[in-house]
Formats: sequence, structure tokens, C-alpha cells
Amino acid sequence: MNEDLELQLRAALSRKDPPLGFAQRTIALAAPPARRPMHVWMSLALAATLLISFGVYRVRERHRADEAKQQLMLALKITSEKLAVVEKALDRSSN
Repeated sequence: MNEDLELQLRAALSRKDPPLGFAQRTIALAAPPARRPMHVWMSLALAATLLISFGVYRVRERHRADEAKQQLMLALKITSEKLAVVEKALDRSSN
């Protein structure tokens, strides 16, 4: 019985060649992750810059439009007040 166990242990612990591609897979697992090429990072940076620039442009344009709207509303209010004064003056002169 001991001889049978010993033979089994020798068979289990005997030297065996690794499967095909074992070394490459082991090295690939140990290697650091591949870095992206510089042109990929530059493309991403350019895209981010364009998006931010477009966003800033849109905010500025909206701000300018709001200012123009406020100026127009003030001009219409002043015009309305002046026309009311002229209308009163015309009413007085026709009476």
C-alpha cells in the first residue's frame, strides 16, 4: 500500500512541461498595463478644450443676450414714458 501511495506521489510530483503559451501569459499578467500613445492623450485634451471653450462661449453669448434684452426693455420703458408725456402735451394743446 505504501508503495502504491509512493508511486502516485512520484507521478503527481514529477516534472511536467508547461502548456504552450504559459510563459507569454505569465509575462503579460506581470507586465504593467499598456499606456495609451501620446496622440490619443492629445486628442482627448483637444476635445476637452474644445468642449470647455464652446461652453464658455455659450455662457458669454447668453450673458450678452440678457444684457441686450435688459437694455431694450429699458429703452422701451423710456420711450413709453416720453410718448406719454408727448401725448399729455398734445391733449393740453388741443383743449
